[in-house]
Amino acid sequence: LSLHDALPICLLHSGVENGDVPQTLPLMVSGANDLIRFLRERGVGAYAWPDEYLPKQVFKRSDLFPNSAIMHANIVCMPIHQDVTKAQLNFMAELLSKWSRLS
Repeated sequence: LSLHDALPICLLHSGVENGDVPQTLPLMVSGANDLIRFLRERGVGAYAWPDEYLPKQVFKRSDLFPNSAIMHANIVCMPIHQDVTKAQLNFMAELLSKWSRLS
């Protein structure tokens, strides 16, 4: 199953350089919190960008930081580090596909 089958989710990059081991795969999706909740309820450690590291000023004054506020509300970070197995990746892809059909 390809992540591209899970639209309306948008990949934010199409690949990595040989030898790179990213920790997460960022996905742009409308309503990130709904997807994160869905994934976490099924054992996937997804989180919103940049998780708890978003400065409080952005929350308080999102009108001054519209891009950061939009990205925080719409980017889901999926775990894809070197310890994630192919079976786990397939499971996450299946969940993304299921979620896209439900939403």
